[in-house]
Amino acid sequence: MSHASRSRNALPGTARLDLDRAPSTQVQVNLLVLYGARLASCRDFYRNLGLVFEGERHGGGPEHYAAVLAGGTVLELYPAGAGTATGRTRIGLTVPLDSLRIALEPGDHVLRDPEDRVVDLHVTA
Repeated sequence: MSHASRSRNALPGTARLDLDRAPSTQVQVNLLVLYGARLASCRDFYRNLGLVFEGERHGGGPEHYAAVLAGGTVLELYPAGAGTATGRTRIGLTVPLDSLRIALEPGDHVLRDPEDRVVDLHVTA
């Protein structure tokens, strides 16, 4: 079952999301920033899922890592500031099997990155 043919359960009082329906808006995610204390470990985790990172620094900002995903969305890994709580985050990625650097079968997997974020991984053949 592909992501496009599934529907998600809705919370009480909300509509059920039908993933077979055409998008209702032209909104796209173009940037996702994940903050964490274990930056190198997170970079390595996501590299093992097939992402290619470049080190970056903008002006006087912190060094961080950026990867461009299919469709142009940028995923950045930034160091968390001292005492900064980053909260809970759950992300979903679709990855071709031949991009993986770890042994997983095609299908759906739930992983946790080094910052304990849930990563829903859909591996395609």
